[in-house]
Amino acid sequence: MKRLLWAWLLVLPTCPLFAQQVSTSDTNASRLQQNLRHWPITLGSPYHDQKLAATTEAMVVTMFGLNADEAVSFHSAIQNTRSLMTAAQQSTTASTNAPQSSTSSGSATSGSSQLDTGLATNIIGFLAAVRPETLTRLQALSGRGGTLK
Repeated sequence: MKRLLWAWLLVLPTCPLFAQQVSTSDTNASRLQQNLRHWPITLGSPYHDQKLAATTEAMVVTMFGLNADEAVSFHSAIQNTRSLMTAAQQSTTASTNAPQSSTSSGSATSGSSQLDTGLATNIIGFLAAVRPETLTRLQALSGRGGTLK
């Protein structure tokens, strides 16, 4: 029951009835990409229960009406984000354990920058793989108050 509650807490913010209203001028590619950042970060986090993440991923695939190819692309974005988050955490851990220097702080910043860049690449790759009707559905959900984050 507790897992079901967590799954609903992850999905509920995407429901148009519970989301904040967003102006239609914000319905552009960068807004959609910003909204989509939530899913790979949440589902790809190495700190979350993997069974719950897999269940939530399946619910998201169904909710957005993704076909098999789009679901594979979505899953790939999540897995790539998990790898990026693990690498960024290892970079941060290494820099905090190292003697204080400009190199160690630069390493942590670099890990964060790589995570941001990699996440943007994952989202762009996912959006490039979806069908036009799926993209339209995602944009409509993002633009009409159904924020994806």
